[in-house]
Amino acid sequence: MAVLAMSGMAMAQDINLHRNEDGTWSFIMPARNLLMSTEVFSANDPVNGHFIGGVPEGWVILVMDEPVTITEGRTTPITEGAPVTIVPTGNRRAIKSITLMDYPAGHDFNSVVVGDIICVDGMAYNAADYDRLAYTAVAVVRYVDGTGHGLAMALADDGGTMNWNTASASATAHTPTVPNCTWRLPTKNEINQMVNAAGGYAKLRDCFSGIGGTNMVGDKYWTSTNGSTGGSHSALHFGGGNWYSSTNPCHTRACLEF
Repeated sequence: MAVLAMSGMAMAQDINLHRNEDGTWSFIMPARNLLMSTEVFSANDPVNGHFIGGVPEGWVILVMDEPVTITEGRTTPITEGAPVTIVPTGNRRAIKSITLMDYPAGHDFNSVVVGDIICVDGMAYNAADYDRLAYTAVAVVRYVDGTGHGLAMALADDGGTMNWNTASASATAHTPTVPNCTWRLPTKNEINQMVNAAGGYAKLRDCFSGIGGTNMVGDKYWTSTNGSTGGSHSALHFGGGNWYSSTNPCHTRACLEF
């Protein structure tokens, strides 16, 4: 029998982890939905690793005898009272410790604020929790209108530079989809609102890397607003903060309307 340590809760709690006759390990999930983090040893060589919500290579987590879905190295949340079995393979037979961590609760868009992260479940999360989310993050909120609506920016560009027609189609088709939200290019006015909310174009450009995204580059980015010359569209240069009417290829950062 091994001890299962609980963390991320108001009080630490130990529960029993049982080694079964078939070499698997089992326990009953305690109160509250949790993600799993494991540190394991091989029977022969130590296999050092910290897996947030995931399992070591070659191991399987079963909940009620069904494999847990693992996406991008993380498990889906496991609910209270669910019987959990950890199945090793190969020579990995010993478990040093398992830590269970609370995953952060999301909130709906009525209470969203600038800087919140939107995930594929259609909920918003505090940016401080970006590295322990139960769901895939897709965008960061950069403008809210006070009525539960606003605009979030994708965590990375849609490829390199492209013409406006390709950019518009790419932004509209941006994935993954989010319930009750729409991907599209922002308007010139919306970019200005997001720049103001961020405290300047440079702060908006560089706000993504701290939450697991990729910062924008110091170059022109498309909007959906027509430019001042025929066939052109407005583009903001994130290297100097100036607006241009462009017909040349520019970068694309899709925005999520909620």
